[in-house]
Amino acid sequence: MNQIKFEKAHGTGNDFILIEDIDGEIVLDQAQVKKICDRHFGLGADGILRIVLQADGLYLMDYRNSDGSLALMCGNGARVFAAYLYKKGLIKESTFEFRTRAGVVKAIINSENSVTVSMPKVEILNQEVSIEHHGFAYSAQAVTAPNPHAVVMVADLAKVKDFTVAPNLTTTGLFEDGVNIEFAEKISDKEVKIRVYERGSGETLSCGTGACAVAAIIRSQTGEDEITVNVAGGSLKIEFVEDEILMTGPVEFVASGILNI
Repeated sequence: MNQIKFEKAHGTGNDFILIEDIDGEIVLDQAQVKKICDRHFGLGADGILRIVLQADGLYLMDYRNSDGSLALMCGNGARVFAAYLYKKGLIKESTFEFRTRAGVVKAIINSENSVTVSMPKVEILNQEVSIEHHGFAYSAQAVTAPNPHAVVMVADLAKVKDFTVAPNLTTTGLFEDGVNIEFAEKISDKEVKIRVYERGSGETLSCGTGACAVAAIIRSQTGEDEITVNVAGGSLKIEFVEDEILMTGPVEFVASGILNI
């Protein structure tokens, strides 16, 4: 049985297992990732962040969803990943870059518990899709951030039924590999609150790319460059600065130990 050191952390309730694998020697298959992330038979997490040093000197955030599938990007995971690099002394400067499957991310360590990361470009596809949930049909806006998202604007988020029944994309020909779904209620021109159902993870307390997707839609309507996105696990600040999207939010480390694989 292999033993692997780990740490656990979360960003606005979106929780992750971090595994430091500088030389890229640890191989976890889909079943192992799924078991580690299981909240009854494993440690419990929305995903795993593996830290690997690349040949170009940048660290790679190898992110896996809780079902073991690969993801291009995870905004909350990126903040947690950056905080880990700085906390462990793997990075000395408070502003630095690291690599994800969606490209290079810039990170700024604001304090021990606050991190800002640059997020990939958000594209509003100007295509409406249909979402079915508990027998209700909703119209949603298709967005890539770069993960696929379907954003449903509602008048009252409290009236959206529970996610024990998964909301489903019923439109064909788009997002054939699944989609993250956000139900969003606009509070003001600068504030919105959302609930998230992530492909590969189910309902999560927060989703960074989803927050950016929703903020981009609010910005397209209001012209505001700074949007507060309230998620179940807290609040995220999304800033649109020229061609850059910056997301700021909290990070908290909660546990460390040894995994038996």
